[in-house]
Amino acid sequence: MIRKDIFIAVGGANINAVVDDFELTVSIHRYIHEHKNAHDFEIAFIPDPGNYSQVPETLKAFASQRNFWQRAILQSLLWNRVMAFNPRYGMAGVFGFPFYFIFEALSAVVEACAYVIAVIVLVLRIDTPTTLMLLFIFGVVLGTFVSICAVLLQATTRMRQEKTRDLIRLLSAGFLEHFGFHQFHVICRLQGIYDLLVRGKLAYGYRERSRYKSPTDDKIIT
Repeated sequence: MIRKDIFIAVGGANINAVVDDFELTVSIHRYIHEHKNAHDFEIAFIPDPGNYSQVPETLKAFASQRNFWQRAILQSLLWNRVMAFNPRYGMAGVFGFPFYFIFEALSAVVEACAYVIAVIVLVLRIDTPTTLMLLFIFGVVLGTFVSICAVLLQATTRMRQEKTRDLIRLLSAGFLEHFGFHQFHVICRLQGIYDLLVRGKLAYGYRERSRYKSPTDDKIIT
């Protein structure tokens, strides 16, 4: 929810943006810090919203969504790069912007380079397979730890899983995703970077819409 006067002041939704909501949020951050009359404004965060959304149910739809999100984030960061590490923009500039740039915009490139380097290291026998395996195990453990923390934090809210088996499935997915699915995710994001910087692609791409059947009756909700 955005105040109408602020929405108009920042120029509304940018029609040239891959996704306007992310870019709009960044634009509002810039507006607040660049205009003295808006210094008392803030963007509030609701950590426990009650809403539902459709999610990709096939690999093709998932790949398209992650490609789209990668392009949206990278485009907005490039447009607003003046905010990076700039104390003028408060926490958003000093911490928020660098975090998104390093861990969202560049992480897929860094990880892909790591896989390529690992292959080169093995071929040229610069190091042993044992060392590379230990590094991979460390990455899996660290990633699993972050996923587990996210699931357990959710368990403290009203959006927690009601059934124990569902909680166990989420915790298991945090570990199993590192063996194939995570690498597929990296490829989708790399394709997104290429599509934005080389092809200049803005459109969402392939998506699927599924119908929802109410558990209480036979009514189909679209």
